[in-house]
Amino acid sequence: MRNFKKNLTIQTNLRRKEKERRGILTAQFNSYKENIAPKSSPLDRALNNSVTIDAINDIRHLISSKTLDPIFDDEDKLSTIQKIASGMLEGVIPLSNPQNLAFTDQQKTFMKELENMELDEVSEHIKDNIDDFNEVFHILDLSLKLLIKAFDKYGSEGV
Repeated sequence: MRNFKKNLTIQTNLRRKEKERRGILTAQFNSYKENIAPKSSPLDRALNNSVTIDAINDIRHLISSKTLDPIFDDEDKLSTIQKIASGMLEGVIPLSNPQNLAFTDQQKTFMKELENMELDEVSEHIKDNIDDFNEVFHILDLSLKLLIKAFDKYGSEGV
């Protein structure tokens, strides 16, 4: 009985300490979000908000099939588009130099605005600038195809 009480006391103390640690970590994380994250560079934000290849391919497929309503109706897809724009602007999503140079000033402005706007404004911004949107993703599509082709040809060591 004595060992049981001792073990119960140890477990109770461990739970209390773990709860305290969670509280400290939560407070630190909230402080980071409020104070440091907004001051981070665009590159930091792009790296921290990266997207998977599957998510990019899902968007690419919908755009190439001219099926945009599922994008406009899905906040996750709109957020993904913002992250893709940020990744292209900051070089996190690889674009070869010719593709990067192909962006017009208007398309770069479109992506910068897209990157920085509130999520509820993204859908209308895309609709208002649909030609720029389609061209930006056409350039992304070409660049990703080149990257995939190079990877298939040379493997991970040649890329």
